[in-house]
Amino acid sequence: MLVTIVLLLIYALSFVLIYQITKQDKEEGMSVVIVATTLLALIPTAVIALIGFVIFGSTSLINQLFSLEIPTSQLIMLAIGILVYLFTLDSIIEIFIKYIFRKPLLVHLMMGVIRIGLFYIVSGMVGLPDHMSLILAVGVSVIVLLFERLYEIQEKNKEKE
Repeated sequence: MLVTIVLLLIYALSFVLIYQITKQDKEEGMSVVIVATTLLALIPTAVIALIGFVIFGSTSLINQLFSLEIPTSQLIMLAIGILVYLFTLDSIIEIFIKYIFRKPLLVHLMMGVIRIGLFYIVSGMVGLPDHMSLILAVGVSVIVLLFERLYEIQEKNKEKE
């Protein structure tokens, strides 16, 4: 719900800004404004949806791998909770951890431990038992760390070229 409200606000603001810019060009009609606004709103929506599907896939993978038999509705709620955490607090916590530890290996280890703890809390808030929460927290945290590490390796390879 919150994501929908934010995306509608982005859409409305882009519409107003593009309309103000194209207002000076009388030749272009309202259709150009609507198409441009829609394209600008779809990009963040697609990125957020892709990341949401990856997180949901990670929780589903852990669920299937360890035969936890967690209902899909709880997995969706867990994926949304993890997505909210990753887009809000994770960056702030990572800045503090990088400032304190400075070494990449220690930063990754500490972020992994912190994520395990916070994913465990999110799992508990969804209503999962403790053992399932711990298994999911560790599994999803490891998957997120792997994605981060792969992204860093890709960025280093781009810099070398």
